[in-house]
Amino acid sequence: MKIKLIHTQKALSKTPLTLASYIINPYRGCEFGCKYCYARYNKNVKEDILGIKINIPQVLEKELKYIKVDKVILGGSCECFTYSELKYKITYRILEILNEHNISY
Repeated sequence: MKIKLIHTQKALSKTPLTLASYIINPYRGCEFGCKYCYARYNKNVKEDILGIKINIPQVLEKELKYIKVDKVILGGSCECFTYSELKYKITYRILEILNEHNISY
């Protein structure tokens, strides 16, 4: 699988789901390739490429200065704990930020 580092413009995505108002997807795609996964059919996901939103923790910090968030869904269309998480620690940093701001997930 190829790794593509992505510089994202936004961390929080509005969701119509009732569980939370926002979703955070730190990755685009997944390294596991589960056959039953609905996210594989997303037009932005390529099966052989894992997109790592390398700057998403910094973007999240900025967004939380002007967006009121009580609860988020983490990884609505990605796997947050891919093998690459061991190296990049994107999800880990997001969890730290959410905890610092008392945001449920």
